[in-house]
Amino acid sequence: MILSDARYALRLMRRSPGFTAAVVLSLALGIGANTAIFSLFHTIVLRPLPVARPGEIVQLAEQYPGEPRAGYWSYNSLQHFRTHSRTLESITGTGFDNLASLRTAEHGDPETMVLETVMGNYFAMLGVQPAAGRLVGPQDAGSRDAVVVSWRL
Repeated sequence: MILSDARYALRLMRRSPGFTAAVVLSLALGIGANTAIFSLFHTIVLRPLPVARPGEIVQLAEQYPGEPRAGYWSYNSLQHFRTHSRTLESITGTGFDNLASLRTAEHGDPETMVLETVMGNYFAMLGVQPAAGRLVGPQDAGSRDAVVVSWRL
């Protein structure tokens, strides 16, 4: 039964090659688009973070009454939560939106970089290791002389 159905389908495809080409092209585009979207979704959402224990990381944000979005914590709120938390093993914080002008070549034009300030336990909590040198630690708290540079820079 299946063999005769397959022969019949092949005869119909030979009779209308334009329709067959349109169907095959539509299937190829659909399968390709689904593969590309799932690959992107896997890379962004499903793949675990490259840290020591990615399943234990949570992000905390403050929600203010009447505000539609969650906000960032102040340093004082973060310190209070670090001191009084009994459920989390370690808490760290970051600060974004810090722009800096950096000249990477001696006579080159300065480039605008986005800086992320981190607390002293940031890298130790994530369990990451530097490719060279050392990472910022608690001994660098408040210092503007310590910096971690990415490979991209």
